[in-house]
Amino acid sequence: MRKLTLGLFAVLACLALILPLAAQEGFPLKGSWLGDWGESTTNRNQVFVVFDWDGKVISGAINPGTEMIAVKNASLTPTPIAPPPGTAAAAPAGGGGAGRGGRGGGGGQGAAAGAPAAGGAAAGAGGGAPAGGGQAAPVPALPGAPAAGGAAQGGGGRGGNGAGTSAPASVEWIVHFEGDGKDSKGAAVHYVADGKIENIGLYNRSITGTWVSGTTKGTFKLTRQ
Repeated sequence: MRKLTLGLFAVLACLALILPLAAQEGFPLKGSWLGDWGESTTNRNQVFVVFDWDGKVISGAINPGTEMIAVKNASLTPTPIAPPPGTAAAAPAGGGGAGRGGRGGGGGQGAAAGAPAAGGAAAGAGGGAPAGGGQAAPVPALPGAPAAGGAAQGGGGRGGNGAGTSAPASVEWIVHFEGDGKDSKGAAVHYVADGKIENIGLYNRSITGTWVSGTTKGTFKLTRQ
């Protein structure tokens, strides 16, 4: 009994450590990020940024310490990427074919946007014609809807499947943040960073983009620690 109690206590203690860590993974920008920025590949300045998220506002600090710069106007915006020219957009499924007198039609799938009606063509015995001398009649589409399926009349019709393809949706996670600090001479400097998250599915994902320090513009890369 004592061993069981100790075992349960150990499990609860592990959960107490794991659950808060799992909760932190809910917002892609939250965490500590280490990297550098500069005008060239050789002239770089080390940067350490900490981001936090309270469910509404992104807060944080640039180079935490005695000369910490508070993060301002931070945002994380998922932005859809337009498909390349000539790539078919995602098309919803079309209607299914319906047969009478025999086996009913199968569920057709719509073709890509701009393609003619695909699904619902009845296939009977006789090389694609409906059995029993029936004729295939198209089903009117709803206003603004893509290709719909057809309805088979006659005996023994079997519905077909439309050949539809779609381009996968892509999203870029755009990051923006600012800060106000001072240079080595004590003059005020405004920082502006614009970038995007790379490899967002990984724990040690990165942010890359442009970094402006006063009138100096360069590139930056931060990696989540």
